Amino acid sequence: MQCKYCGAKLSENAKFCGVCGNKVERETVKPKHNDSIPDKVHNTGNEKNTGGKKGIIPVIVLLCVIVAGAGFFYYKSKGGSASTAGDKGIEKSKNDTAKVYEDTENGTQNSFSKYYDGYIYYREGDYLYREKEEGSDGVETLYSFNDEDANFVIMEGDIYVDDYSETGDSRELLKKDSSGKVKTLEENTGENYLYTDGEAVYYCTWEAGDKYDKGHVERINKQGKKTKLFDFPREYMESMYHMTDRRYVYYYAEGGIKRIDITQTTCNPELAFKETEDLQSPDDFLPYNDKIYYRDVYSDDPTWYEYDTNTKTQKTILTESMFDEEGGDFRIINFKGDYAYIERDSQYEETAGDIYKLNLKTDELKWAKEGHYNMVWNICNNSFVFCTYDGDNEGTGLTFAIEHETE
Repeated sequence: MQCKYCGAKLSENAKFCGVCGNKVERETVKPKHNDSIPDKVHNTGNEKNTGGKKGIIPVIVLLCVIVAGAGFFYYKSKGGSASTAGDKGIEKSKNDTAKVYEDTENGTQNSFSKYYDGYIYYREGDYLYREKEEGSDGVETLYSFNDEDANFVIMEGDIYVDDYSETGDSRELLKKDSSGKVKTLEENTGENYLYTDGEAVYYCTWEAGDKYDKGHVERINKQGKKTKLFDFPREYMESMYHMTDRRYVYYYAEGGIKRIDITQTTCNPELAFKETEDLQSPDDFLPYNDKIYYRDVYSDDPTWYEYDTNTKTQKTILTESMFDEEGGDFRIINFKGDYAYIERDSQYEETAGDIYKLNLKTDELKWAKEGHYNMVWNICNNSFVFCTYDGDNEGTGLTFAIEHETE
């Protein structure tokens, strides 16, 4: 996507151009909520899919980048000094009454699929589908999106969706219950990051309007009662890069990287990564369980590091020498349980790479699954959900496959 004023390249989530400062104007998406939902024609087999073109195809990126869930936000800096509140590090407040909830069945960076109660739900293009992880009763079509990048969460069988409105000129938070009824819970919400602790759904939202300079967190319980929790601090809104780890949102700020627990009734930024003369904030990172994982994106050295937000120390966790066989570049993609999941490129062109899992407690690295060429993937319960681009396919050119993890 490019800025129509100066031609600068933009991220899919950009609100303002980082070069000229103009607001990004997006094409209005045609509404689909009232359209008839077609039957799913879908390859659900476990066949390896190696067709396609070289490189990650933009349509895959468009499908799988999540505003929240996976996800991260880009935001235009509007000037002013950043606050230094919350520099005491990661320490639980005495007033912290939030329920500690860990979804141990889904990867923390899943972008287009989720496991719930025996089913895998996944977003393909304009539609949300589900099918059983074990066995097959076919594929069910559950929802028609107005925005193919829409985020969703599931709480007690009900599906909560951040989507464009029917008119396509704003966003809204919707709920589809188990009976199939769709209800609008919140209108004019801006772009949302959704999270559920099993008791309520939390969402971070930008206030709609000409200036996206305000944001806050709201909570909706099972009965539909809405409660506004807190406004984001100015330093959060001005930060150019955000990452999420379930109930936490991380962002760059003065002194390092901070995080906010969105399930609290008040905003208490905590300093997660403390910069020193010898240790600077990474240019790119993935947070997980009070740790920050990263590599130097400007170096040819592929080594990955783990930074402990409590002890403020780092260690090396992944190097080239730990792999049994030669291969290409490698990167941490996702986390689940005690494991980090790693994608390693093949050393040969137009050949599928491999997926490995690293035990974060024992440092044991083991092969998990052969990947698909031109792929992105999520980890759902005991399965990998592959989204693979196949240039020979009709329509979106995307093939989805659910394959069990190799023991």
